[in-house]
Amino acid sequence: MAQLRITPLHPSLGAEVAGVDLSAPIDEQTRQELNRALADHLALVFRDQSLTPAQYLAAASAFGPPMEQHYSQHNMPDFPLIGLIWHRNGQQPA
Repeated sequence: MAQLRITPLHPSLGAEVAGVDLSAPIDEQTRQELNRALADHLALVFRDQSLTPAQYLAAASAFGPPMEQHYSQHNMPDFPLIGLIWHRNGQQPA
């Protein structure tokens, strides 16, 4: 099991999660701790992770099945379960 460290970022919202490599499979106990942290803090920040789209989907699945994106024109090519967002001035993600 990963040695998770959950650090609140603000008293009412958000926490930073350290001690987990999201590019690797997540064991059941870590998945449960991450879900508890999300329920407690409503938003989680994972710094310094470098994930392929497939690894991103696997990590996101620790919180439940990914939802299909309704605006398919904003989906990542070859990965319809990943929606892309960009700045409102039209700057697209790299």
